[in-house]
Amino acid sequence: MPTFTYKARDAVGRLTRGFIDAEDQLKAAFNIEKLGLSPIDISTPGRPYHPKNLMMVFSFKKVSRQEALVFTRQLSTLISTGAPLIQSLNNVREQAQNIRFKQVIAGLIASLEGGLSFSAALSQYPHIFPKLYVSLVKVGETAGLLDKVLARLADLSTQEIDMQSRLRSALVYPAVLAGIAFLIVNFVLVGILPKFVSIFEASSAKLPLPTKVLLSLSYILNRFWWLLILAVIFGLSSLRNYHRSPAGRLKIDALLLRLPFAGPLLLKIMVARFSRSTAALVMSGVPVLEALGVWRLRLPMSSWSGSSRIRASPFLRGKA
Repeated sequence: MPTFTYKARDAVGRLTRGFIDAEDQLKAAFNIEKLGLSPIDISTPGRPYHPKNLMMVFSFKKVSRQEALVFTRQLSTLISTGAPLIQSLNNVREQAQNIRFKQVIAGLIASLEGGLSFSAALSQYPHIFPKLYVSLVKVGETAGLLDKVLARLADLSTQEIDMQSRLRSALVYPAVLAGIAFLIVNFVLVGILPKFVSIFEASSAKLPLPTKVLLSLSYILNRFWWLLILAVIFGLSSLRNYHRSPAGRLKIDALLLRLPFAGPLLLKIMVARFSRSTAALVMSGVPVLEALGVWRLRLPMSSWSGSSRIRASPFLRGKA
């Protein structure tokens, strides 16, 4: 499906530029009108780019988590002042710098004007708004606490980004050391040990088992390095597909929690996420049972998601 560049004006006459996928120019114009815009010019894919359009290509980047956080924070502030949702989205769209995000917000506005709820509109963009985000917004819509839920969600996103940044910083040094060690070992096995093979063969000396193992590894790396790369790619692909299945994900996640060093760290991260998420939801006025149900969607690990159902069952029976 070809991609068209377009220029259009919104309801108040502001000029907007962007990209849109369509089978032809007629359908492209129809899709642009569905976004609440009036198309002025639609260029064909073969048309050379104008310098402004070339700059637009570089600004047409993926929506980052930081941009989604700013969107949530601004939207929460505007709704808390009493502004209507569509008007608040229009104001946020004007402040967005990312052209892709501008189009996403325009799509949200079009969906709301078409009769969809805000959570249903957000669910159309799962690469930007995950299941937890959509579920929280749905709970906020139902309880009439959308501004508070968005504010709590912005706080959670801030804490999550901060935690990931600190983890990434803490893992840089071990990753560099592991990479250097890997390169040194491969250099020894591939570049140095093969030069000693002829010496060992000429001496006819009986080699110890560790030396034989190293020489065998050196031979395999020199002769069948391509086969090892294919085996690693196939193994990682198979493991990824197995992890996508419910049973495979449950077993792999349970195994990760039993790993030394990494297991306790993952456990602490899960506990921290549970505490922050549940506290934010309850402070926003969400009942505990609904908070536990939403929290399960936040967990990347099936074993913890399943255990949350077990821990929620006493609440269903009326226990504290």
